[in-house]
Amino acid sequence: VPNAHADLVRNETYWNADHILIDEFHVVPVTDPATVVAGVQTGQWDVALIPPSQVQASDAAGLAVENIRALTVRTLDVNNTVAPYDDPLVLQAISHATDRQALVDGAYFGQGTPNFQPFPEGYVAYDESLEDLYPYDVDEAESLLAEAGHPDGIDIELSLSEADSAIAEVLQAQWAEAGIRATLNVLAPTAIAQNYVARTHPLVLDSFSGRQSPLQALEVLFGETGLMNLGGTTPPELTAAIDQARATPLDADDYQKNLQNAVSIGVKTQPNTFLFTWPRILIHPDAVTGIQHWID
Repeated sequence: VPNAHADLVRNETYWNADHILIDEFHVVPVTDPATVVAGVQTGQWDVALIPPSQVQASDAAGLAVENIRALTVRTLDVNNTVAPYDDPLVLQAISHATDRQALVDGAYFGQGTPNFQPFPEGYVAYDESLEDLYPYDVDEAESLLAEAGHPDGIDIELSLSEADSAIAEVLQAQWAEAGIRATLNVLAPTAIAQNYVARTHPLVLDSFSGRQSPLQALEVLFGETGLMNLGGTTPPELTAAIDQARATPLDADDYQKNLQNAVSIGVKTQPNTFLFTWPRILIHPDAVTGIQHWID
């Protein structure tokens, strides 16, 4: 809605209101990123969330740029009960046909880190053994497609929101080199969210925002009722691994090992395809200070 915004004021009866140092907080959605940078530069807004494309302009405007490391990863949601995504060889071919570093450089202006799992390096559930699980290899992708019964390549449809067009176009060009001919289906933002329930679109370019609990994150991604498990299926060995991690005390010596085991099984058996982790990027003038970074 044009000119829509939210105005919040401090609740004086909140239990620790004296620790809330902001009297008024105004949230203004702006669709044009360039307008955001100009608005912060002129003092119209104090702080803004920007896409990677506006980092250089923000630097040139003399604004402070803060890269906040977060539990966010670009991913492909996949319904593995729908052909051709019911064949793991096809999904492996798509992953091998994806040059993740080029994707970060070309579509995200270098603001991201290639990844093959739902968690960033340094996080308790991160499994180092999954690094470079499906390295970029066009020949391997073609070989896997042929093994899956598609020696002449394959036609697929990738659904996405308009905001993700740049990423989708890079993926489309990369996949074409391996004979994966992708048609881009641009959806309204609400349709992306509705697909978690309706599951009308079997291949969707999405983004996963992690949870404070890695086990909750695994349920969202891989559990039978998980929003991002479009096929609604979970292999018994993955369920058992998640249950084992859940039953392990947080301070137990094998907690991290059990957690990483569940992550490894989930990544290798489930169809979700992870592309790269990416930061939240905030800009503000130097006069704005004290912004705390929270990984979630």
